[in-house]
Amino acid sequence: MRGVIIILALLMAGQLSADLVCEGVLGNSGEAGESLALGSREGTGIGVALDSQGTLWTRIAPRTLARFTVDGRQLATYPLPTAKRNQGDELTIVNDLLVLLIEGRLYTLPIDAEPGSAPELLNLTAFRMSNNGVDNQLALCREDGTVLLFDPVAATTAPYMTVTLDRITSIERTPDGAVWLVDGKGIVHKYVAGKEIEDDTWPRETTGRRENPSADMCHANGAWYGFSWYGTIRRYDAQFVPAPGVAIGGSSGWFIGTVPGDADLSQPRNVIHLRENLYVACGDSGVLMVLRWLPEEQRLTLMRRIGGHGASKGIVLDRQGRIFDGHGVWHWEDGPATPQRHGFFARPAGELMLLPGDKVTGPGLRYADRPVWIYGDLGNKPENRGYEPGVGLKEKGVASALMVKDNRFYALLLEPDGKGGEYRVGPDGAVYQRERDLILETAETVKEWHSLAWLDGLLYAAADGMIVEFSRDGDVWREQKRWQSWGEGEGQRFGGKLHLAADQGRLWVLDSERHRLLVFSAVDRQLVATFGASDQPGAELTQLRSPTTLYVAGNRAIVGDTGNYRLLKLNLTK
Repeated sequence: MRGVIIILALLMAGQLSADLVCEGVLGNSGEAGESLALGSREGTGIGVALDSQGTLWTRIAPRTLARFTVDGRQLATYPLPTAKRNQGDELTIVNDLLVLLIEGRLYTLPIDAEPGSAPELLNLTAFRMSNNGVDNQLALCREDGTVLLFDPVAATTAPYMTVTLDRITSIERTPDGAVWLVDGKGIVHKYVAGKEIEDDTWPRETTGRRENPSADMCHANGAWYGFSWYGTIRRYDAQFVPAPGVAIGGSSGWFIGTVPGDADLSQPRNVIHLRENLYVACGDSGVLMVLRWLPEEQRLTLMRRIGGHGASKGIVLDRQGRIFDGHGVWHWEDGPATPQRHGFFARPAGELMLLPGDKVTGPGLRYADRPVWIYGDLGNKPENRGYEPGVGLKEKGVASALMVKDNRFYALLLEPDGKGGEYRVGPDGAVYQRERDLILETAETVKEWHSLAWLDGLLYAAADGMIVEFSRDGDVWREQKRWQSWGEGEGQRFGGKLHLAADQGRLWVLDSERHRLLVFSAVDRQLVATFGASDQPGAELTQLRSPTTLYVAGNRAIVGDTGNYRLLKLNLTK
């Protein structure tokens, strides 16, 4: 059967009037093929470690450890035990032996272990682990205040001291052999030979610290680093004096105001020194960021994003080539490892829409389950704000389409079960009010709705592997026709889940289950162009794997190639 499908596809290609050309990748530093990076936004960050071969290690998914080159290629993955939470999970490297603390248990893995090897579980538990070691010895802290020195190479431990502090949030070692603890009130305690230093300097508060119960501290290249929400990294000198304080991120805490943050760097876990003025940090998402320290400006700047793109339920592309996925903005000319601009800390609850003037609008969620409305200018940082419960929608996926009527804008929102509404939105994209229920009157019962698109007065809906076309009749949308194929061949039938976009008289159909993108003339349903091979998922630049999001602006399209953890930039050419 596969041979028949390929032949049909080749026959159809001879009749197509345009080509869909891939113009590059966003959000995946490995780009394509075997070096493609996996990705997740499930809160799996564990920090980053650098080995003697110059490669980077981090946890990229709840059960997956990955190894990367500094230029962003993924080299290998390794299975990890399931982590129900990641607060307190850490990793570091001692003499090319990777040491992991996962849910209070210690594991080790040699850096030359075969890909797919599982770390070895040790008969050792801890609550916190230092980012650095001295003479092969890491510092471990247990919840009862016991501090141990642990040599993972020799597999030995030695008691160091016992402390009575209020909730230890961090433990660290510095090259002089000292052990440092940060308590729940942000007070730094210094210990030498097991005894606390108490003088005019120590213990002391981390000046400018904004309260964060999961805050971590680490030491790298002679400076201290602290972390907080909104991609915030604070830098201190050896005496914990701000140098300058917030070096990057959106949660300032030490002056009135904020500086831009990056969503991929939200709640950083640690910072390591790479070389010269280059550093690497890891956020809660498991994405790595290469940072450059600018001494003249006393700040860190983003240089390279290492990792894959987590699935996003909504994405938009404007006429200027700016792409917003609910976490930040890319430009069309950006490359696979380019960090995002305008870090955004809410996420789409469904398909996003774009108004004239490049204003984004659509439903979102903040803090996992708080409904918000996403809106604003892609040239600046978009905004989000809460709204009345009557405007709220469920998280499980929302189909959206923007309708223009009497020079007013309406967001048509539909849940998978068919419930939805029509919402008036302003020219800035902010939601005004719920006008009415969205009523779709169909000829046959629909089990599940997946996507909406509006074009020239008609509403197109994807449901149960079919495209259903509606026209407006008063307050009701009535079905006019439905279709699930554009020919007789098996390769000309849609799969079970479709995602739609429409622009300039063309209907774009993302066929998730069949791993392809199809472009039709909306007037006569003639196939104009295709991308991807039917039923042949892959990771090359000509392939898709279970794509789930799509947005079109003229001849350009951005595709959320979800199974490959990347975004593809496509251009429709004659």
